[in-house]
Amino acid sequence: MTHLSFQSSSGPIRNMYEFLTVKDRFTGQFGDDGLASSWSVLPDGKTWTFKLRENVPFYQNKVPTAWTFSSKDVLASLEMEFLDKANSGRAGNLSPFFEPPDNLTLVGDNTVIFSLKTPNVDWPEFVSDEQWGIISKDYLDLVGHDEYTKSPIGTGPFTFKEKVLDSYFLFERVEGHWRNTPEFPELQFLFVREDATRFAMLLTEEAEIVDIPGTLLPLAEERGFKRVTSTLPSLYLFAVLGGVYFDNLPEYDPNEPLANLKVRQALNHAIDRELIQSIFFPGNSFPQAIHGMPPFREPYDPSWVAYEFDPDRARQLLIEAGYPNGLELDLLVTSQLSGVPEIPEIGEALVPMWEAVGFKMKIKEVQLGALVSDWDDRKHARTVNLVRYSIGPMSVVWPGVIAEARLMIFHDDVLRDLYFNEYVNVTTVEEKNRLELEYGQRMYDQYGSLPVLWISGQVAINPNVVAEYTSSMLNFGAARQHEFTKAVFK
Repeated sequence: MTHLSFQSSSGPIRNMYEFLTVKDRFTGQFGDDGLASSWSVLPDGKTWTFKLRENVPFYQNKVPTAWTFSSKDVLASLEMEFLDKANSGRAGNLSPFFEPPDNLTLVGDNTVIFSLKTPNVDWPEFVSDEQWGIISKDYLDLVGHDEYTKSPIGTGPFTFKEKVLDSYFLFERVEGHWRNTPEFPELQFLFVREDATRFAMLLTEEAEIVDIPGTLLPLAEERGFKRVTSTLPSLYLFAVLGGVYFDNLPEYDPNEPLANLKVRQALNHAIDRELIQSIFFPGNSFPQAIHGMPPFREPYDPSWVAYEFDPDRARQLLIEAGYPNGLELDLLVTSQLSGVPEIPEIGEALVPMWEAVGFKMKIKEVQLGALVSDWDDRKHARTVNLVRYSIGPMSVVWPGVIAEARLMIFHDDVLRDLYFNEYVNVTTVEEKNRLELEYGQRMYDQYGSLPVLWISGQVAINPNVVAEYTSSMLNFGAARQHEFTKAVFK
């Protein structure tokens, strides 16, 4: 299949790894396909015990190795994640609660106990298939870190064969895999940035599953190809409004326009979410009221509705904010991300809406890695950052946006951090839900971001080769769960 860029290669590589907990691709609930056979937590909300599945081999070159999965591999995998903590989103999410090896106890080969720094009633989310995969400690000791990254092994249904930077990943299926043997003997991800090129590769049957913009999907269907929609809403599109920093920091600017509530309101009321939906994602999206908290997931307040499209109000708000002659901002759009390849085009569509009420937008295309680094370093003043994220529980999302965690700081907010300090000590789901609702109300009232749409992922497939592809497409678009992809046998 085609994939937008090597930058988002953590999606394709997941086909060769497995995880402690795995979510069912149809329900979104935890199933029984993970490397942990069961788990439990003590009333303190901090002590989690995971029983590990026995006799699961690591695979290399399509066949089992002599190494089998055990507790030491859990520790090695976490230590690998934390090697580059400053640039690892997953390590940043984990670090408020856990850092190896201090918070992990190995009990024999088949049990691990996490002793978290603070309670976390959603800890299984943090060890799930949306987070970090399991590597082999034995293989790591044999070949070292650099060689492992060049030629990795895992317990998954595909084994790594080769990669060419910025070109492709190639995997081969495992025969007789313990969980599920794929029907296709090979799985190749081609990294192709241009929409037109990916579309052409579909038409010429150079690729069988292709991530193309929604505007091209009807054309693909006219030519006999099939549209596949994710089994669950999988992504959300929103914009981070940069430059809102604590006043005791050197990055603080008392004249930062995005620190002004009326400017944030004007940006939100200037855009027509339903129009964006109808142009780019008809039939597989709906307007978003607050980022990170979907209405089909608890907790959610039904009074939260998408901000109204009202250009007259937006124009007046901008004048009241002190910008009667307009306001110049940079619109940063993330390129080369699977799931929503349309982001640059969506940015182009939003610009005239903002300019109609007085904003003067300069659009710039950037890579997500550079964008996140700037968020972390508070270098995103006077910018609107259009991105897509995977739908997940707030217990995963929230630590990533808190100043204390020092990762992906969307904006600084004293009350939000106070909520977080209370949040990380809750031991019941009910208390967690209460705090999430309070946080959500704060974000909604303060226009803390620019929510756009909730989106179900869609791809085009060649029905002459692929009989069925079913995936939740959570977090990584159509990059994983290909052990379930069914082939057309002729």
